[in-house]
Amino acid sequence: MAKSRQRNSYPPIIDRPEFKSRLRHISEVAIAASLWALWLYWISPIFTVILWLLGLQFFYQKVITESRLWDLLEILHNGGLAFLVIFLMQLVWINYNYFIIFKRKGERRGKQPACNDEAMAMFFKVEPKLLKQAKEYNQIDIVVKGQEIIINPHQ
Repeated sequence: MAKSRQRNSYPPIIDRPEFKSRLRHISEVAIAASLWALWLYWISPIFTVILWLLGLQFFYQKVITESRLWDLLEILHNGGLAFLVIFLMQLVWINYNYFIIFKRKGERRGKQPACNDEAMAMFFKVEPKLLKQAKEYNQIDIVVKGQEIIINPHQ
């Protein structure tokens, strides 16, 4: 029996850009650029808030001087309410899934019970004594001739 050897866990990376077609190169650049633009679009409210907080004079002028404090409070109230509703919906969904998967049905990824020799012999339609005999050897050859099964053991 051949002895197994440990394989390298980090295979070499082969980078051959000359094999890429022009269309593939353009499509990869377009996809990357669109994803970067989408990410910047998603992160832009954070930049806006930071720049807004850094401009305290502008904040004081617009909110305190022009009496727009109630507008700010209304925006924070509506945004906070929307955030709270979304947060509660996610919390309910997480707890529902936890209850369904773990508490009600038990761990679905649990270990499978081991198969006994009689069930395995019945599944493969062989005699249990033949299966026990086969388990005694490291390597076996199984030859099927008609209805007869012949086991040739190798130590």
